[in-house]
Amino acid sequence: MASASGEGTPNLSDIERRLQSLEDQLAIHRIIMTHPPAADSGEGGFWPLILGEGGRTDYAQDPNMGDLAGIVTADQLAAWTASPRFREAQRSGLAHVSTAPVVVVAGDSAEAWNYHQTIVRTDDGFRVFRLFVNHWEFARSAQGWQLTMRKCRLMDGDEEALDMLRRAVAASSALLGSADGTR
Repeated sequence: MASASGEGTPNLSDIERRLQSLEDQLAIHRIIMTHPPAADSGEGGFWPLILGEGGRTDYAQDPNMGDLAGIVTADQLAAWTASPRFREAQRSGLAHVSTAPVVVVAGDSAEAWNYHQTIVRTDDGFRVFRLFVNHWEFARSAQGWQLTMRKCRLMDGDEEALDMLRRAVAASSALLGSADGTR
């Protein structure tokens, strides 16, 4: 693998840059992949940890989201996971399942895209209740990576959801030739 100067062995600054890129991507993966168990356990303290000052989640106008339809804050998400309606759903059999995200880091900002399913228990087993595509936006802060916006769109043929997927593929494709996965 060539160094940034195009010569043979990578130098220390190349290695440090690559290591930082991997650490950044891992931190973002960890946040995204911790979301499902945090939600399912009712651990409302997770939201203030990951949502930066003014961070929001945009659920659009999904009628199944009840009080969470539209743009919501960390406090609203924490209150939702403590609500009687959510607790009843937990007791009935509820799981949030996410796919591994496509992550793109650009300096002190990052974006990620993935699918997210809500699975519910039925008399016949389990079924997918809702399937979203997520677009996550992050900013680096003194506390580490913070979520500034998470946009969720139902995979119901909605053009905005399909456009989010197109952007994920384009962002990932642009990085395929990059040695360190950054722009």
